Amino acid sequence: MSVVEAADSDKTVKYILDLLSEIELENFSQAIGDPEDYGVFAPVIAKLNSLVHSQQINGIFRGIIESVQDAIFMMDSGGRITYWNPAAEKMFGHTKAEAGGNNFQSLLVPTKYHPAFEGAFPNFLLTGQGGALGKIIEVAALHKEGHEIPVELSLSAVRMDEAWHAVGIIRDLTERKAQKVMIENQQSNLMSAQDQLFQTSKLATLGEMAAGMAHEMNQPLAGILLAAQMIKKLKERSLLTDEELKGNIARIQQSVERCSKVIEHVRTFSRQEKPKFSDVNLNETLESALILLGEQLRLRGIEVVKTLDRALPKIQGDPHQLEQIWINLLTNSRDALEERGGQGKQITITTKFSFEKIRVEIADNGVGMSVAVQEKVFEPFFTTKPPGKGTGLGMSIIHGIVEAHQAIIEVKSESQKGTTVMVGFDCGEES
Repeated sequence: MSVVEAADSDKTVKYILDLLSEIELENFSQAIGDPEDYGVFAPVIAKLNSLVHSQQINGIFRGIIESVQDAIFMMDSGGRITYWNPAAEKMFGHTKAEAGGNNFQSLLVPTKYHPAFEGAFPNFLLTGQGGALGKIIEVAALHKEGHEIPVELSLSAVRMDEAWHAVGIIRDLTERKAQKVMIENQQSNLMSAQDQLFQTSKLATLGEMAAGMAHEMNQPLAGILLAAQMIKKLKERSLLTDEELKGNIARIQQSVERCSKVIEHVRTFSRQEKPKFSDVNLNETLESALILLGEQLRLRGIEVVKTLDRALPKIQGDPHQLEQIWINLLTNSRDALEERGGQGKQITITTKFSFEKIRVEIADNGVGMSVAVQEKVFEPFFTTKPPGKGTGLGMSIIHGIVEAHQAIIEVKSESQKGTTVMVGFDCGEES
């Protein structure tokens, strides 16, 4: 057949391709030149050039699709697989020949998803629409060996030959899921370590406060003893009136209640529990901290000045963890004041509510900190105290609690002048 005989027909395209078979496709346009130079054959050459260009583009896209790590498949209007890339072969174990022409549902869809698939597919065939289209959903897919694989599935609708076809992209989540479990386990272990560290710090704090608490208990116990002796003496002398009896019993009850309050607070504070957030009044947590530390500070000649805003709204927090913040800060202030020595040792506690925020400040006029120390103050195990006097964990624990409460903490200090620590909480609208 000559070129003339094949003019203006698709056969001409094939004929010329045969004639130019030695020309590489990417050099075809350059070899052909301008189609207008071919006169009567210009339309045929132009069509040929277009076909070659289309083949080049298809080759590029085919190369991309077959090199990606995600499985890509195509399903026709009968639910049969018409395309299956190499990544799909690797992911599911079915070769291209095994997958091609097979029913998508029986090949990849676990039994638990069959009702949903069968309910949605007829509507897809009619409208090209469906709840899973245009979304990325997490599902399970079947491997050739029968086990399920966690995957991300993205489906799109394509109109071809007057029918709706589906194109799917599948990403294997097995490794991601394993990493997530590993991270969750690590986080759980970290949380357990933090909880244990927090508990250790609390017990260490109680140990440091033992002497002060003993004195705190001695006072009401002495009051109980005195009232009991008074009752005994009055009874022996037949001078015990109802009024005297009632008065001494009232003093005994007050002393017992004071002892019970201290003991119960120590028990609650030392108990190891998971953090429990609830409505908390910050003033009350500060007062609770002073129940444990107040007598200890008094015995050291440290004056505590409180300026508490009684209109504070409540925040969401764990009262025991918040109390731990104040105890650690008060303990640091105590030590700084002890190091300073002399008269006029003072700790100021201030709470203030404004602009939807609560500020709690604990300030002292102790030895203060240098700039270098301030830069390291929140680092675990960093301490300026001599061996055996501190673990270096107090401020680190405080920082962790502050972050857990989505609060902020600022430290301002000047050597030989004192330190102020501010903890700020968001609390919503003013009341």
